[in-house]
Amino acid sequence: MESRKKRKRRKNYVLLVVSDAPGDSVKHYRFTKARIRFNKILLSILLLVLVGYIMFSAFRNMVFVSREEVMRDTITELEEANAKLDEENQELAEKVNILSETVNQKVDAEKEQLKKNMPTGFPLSGTADMEEITETVQVEDEEVTRDLILFKAGDGVSVVASGAGSVLLADIDSVYGYQVQIDHGNGYISIYRSGTEPKVKNGDEVTRGTLLFEMESDDDDENASRMGYQIMKDGEYIKPTEVLEING
Repeated sequence: MESRKKRKRRKNYVLLVVSDAPGDSVKHYRFTKARIRFNKILLSILLLVLVGYIMFSAFRNMVFVSREEVMRDTITELEEANAKLDEENQELAEKVNILSETVNQKVDAEKEQLKKNMPTGFPLSGTADMEEITETVQVEDEEVTRDLILFKAGDGVSVVASGAGSVLLADIDSVYGYQVQIDHGNGYISIYRSGTEPKVKNGDEVTRGTLLFEMESDDDDENASRMGYQIMKDGEYIKPTEVLEING
């Protein structure tokens, strides 16, 4: 017995494209079921790809927006930090200027004080005869020569401090009668030796021009009208004329 195999009839789908132009023929597009299935799968894949692309683009845009917001926040923070730094720099600059002015004022004051302390002033209130001489003294079994200016003046002329400082010594002098030493605080010591009693005592603070002795004419004591003037620098006697300002 011969068996007949029935062939399964394939279903076809026909797409008719009809033109409204007179005389144009009708176009037929035939699709099989498999082709339609393939087109559906392809269309689904394209749709999935499109959806995925849209979602990816949306996610990327969201990331970009988030990054932009972070960058904006970062820029804002940096701008605020920069503004704060500028303000702090301005305050610091003002403090530096104030400190610089203070230091300059202090330096100027120290210079002015140093100038006042320098024993450069004339040690008499008036005119007098002046003679540069040397004296020889015995120091520890050794004769030492010291420079000295000898001033001779009469009544009405006073011995005054040649610079500001403190009285280091006001005592008896073996040659002239009395002696006053002024420490000027800068390594200089001025020494005044005369025959009248000093007007200052140990530890007194003096300024330039402070009265130290009053000179007077005395036939019995020639030292009353004389004043021996000496300068020491860092413990060594120097020529008084090296620092003394003499006008006229």
